[in-house]
Amino acid sequence: MASLAELYELKSNSELRNRIEMACLIEAETIRVEENPTAARTAWSRAVFADPTRETGRMFRALIAAHAESPIDEIENVGDTPIKTAVAAAVDHFAAE
Repeated sequence: MASLAELYELKSNSELRNRIEMACLIEAETIRVEENPTAARTAWSRAVFADPTRETGRMFRALIAAHAESPIDEIENVGDTPIKTAVAAAVDHFAAE
């Protein structure tokens, strides 16, 4: 299990943050071309395209919190598919705001 200090230090992991940003952009594009996205999902997609840094930060924190029980090296080396899956799963939560 990662310590709180290790989890906090992940804030400076630019490689992980960049990968989450790309996952956010991919999910935003998926929503943009959906046949009937909800208004909230459309708003989230637009927010990502307008300011990906803000939405990436929110998803970054959600991903870290969701994997807080994992060893730090597992979090740092998570694959692309789990990142994309985690972002897709969290969209509706953030879109509802």
